[in-house]
Amino acid sequence: MRTVQVSEAKAGLSALLAEVEAGVEVAITRHGRIVARIVPQPPTTAADVFAPLWTESGEIDLVARQRDCIVFIEVRSKTGVSFGTPEESVTAVKKQRLLATALDYLGNHSSLPENWRIDFVAVEIDPSGGKPTRVEIIENAVC
Repeated sequence: MRTVQVSEAKAGLSALLAEVEAGVEVAITRHGRIVARIVPQPPTTAADVFAPLWTESGEIDLVARQRDCIVFIEVRSKTGVSFGTPEESVTAVKKQRLLATALDYLGNHSSLPENWRIDFVAVEIDPSGGKPTRVEIIENAVC
């Protein structure tokens, strides 16, 4: 394990990260005490990071924790509302799939709080500028 002081780590961060990528574990110290360790990890892809969000029943856009509650979040966006609002795009079938996916997730992860809910985030996007014109969070959207 290589040991470097905080000031050295700040000054040579790129080189330090290159060492970590090459497999070197680095301890960062301040006043002789280790304040952080950088441990080499196998490369990951976005699919690796988001793998826990997929279950046999489907996918969940986001899983968050709010105090003692697990929140499953479905994000829906629409450019213009000529074909309905983001909320209207969530069908009864989609709601059932979200519920089944949330239950699968809860069943496959231990040590989670008992309380949970499914929220929707509705995003309307301005067709001319591409910027959101409305973002609304709807708590307990699937009961």
